[in-house]
Amino acid sequence: TDAIALGRLAAFGRTLASIREPAKLAPRLAAALREGFSPGGVIIALRAGERASLVPVHTEPLELETRFPALESALTASRHDTEETGTWLATPLIASGWALGAVGVWLPGRQASPEELALLEAYACAAALALEGLRHDAAHEEARRAWERMVDAVPFALCLVDGRGRARRANRAFAALVKAPTTAIAGRPWLTLVPPAWGEGLASVLSAPGYGREVQLRAGPRTFGVSAYPIGAAGSGDAVLVFDDQTDRRRLQEQLIQSEKMS
Repeated sequence: TDAIALGRLAAFGRTLASIREPAKLAPRLAAALREGFSPGGVIIALRAGERASLVPVHTEPLELETRFPALESALTASRHDTEETGTWLATPLIASGWALGAVGVWLPGRQASPEELALLEAYACAAALALEGLRHDAAHEEARRAWERMVDAVPFALCLVDGRGRARRANRAFAALVKAPTTAIAGRPWLTLVPPAWGEGLASVLSAPGYGREVQLRAGPRTFGVSAYPIGAAGSGDAVLVFDDQTDRRRLQEQLIQSEKMS
């Protein structure tokens, strides 16, 4: 009945909310279609980009691979093909105006109603929106990891701070400098992370961040040149602090000066 079909569709929507990886969506969609249509076969194909070709990601039974060309033609519009041995239904997975892929079901020994095609389209719509969200999340996570790899490779200690005086993010060099885990830095006032003697100097560079301004700060035998560079919207107060360990450089300069004096 319609109520049962809608209930199964709603259950599929709840299932989609629990998926965290794009690769797990196709098996869940196939399982939902088996329950909703009792088909003789399900085939799902996706493409990695807007211009990429379709790639089958779920085919059961394997003999349904012969339907793959018809599935490609369903990227632009749904198909409802009635044959002597059954009915083939196929529809695109559309999100944000373009087809992420297509899904088809084979219903052997019977005809299918227009309502069944509409139901398949509803499953496909829900799956496409979920897949788009998962791909966006995966891309965002990869971008975050790439940022972390990049800033961790920089030889300077970096800390992003906001206009409210809180640290937002830092690289490993900064975490090592302040002796705190990188995961424990975000959200903390930057004043609580650095040595108390640094507070005035850091406040001075943050009050007017920009190129050419630098303060000298010491931590035991080490000397740091610290600069602040504004980021984000003008007037937001957001900035990145750059700590340049100048200890070896200054030691070399002092040795050169001493050598010149001796000569």
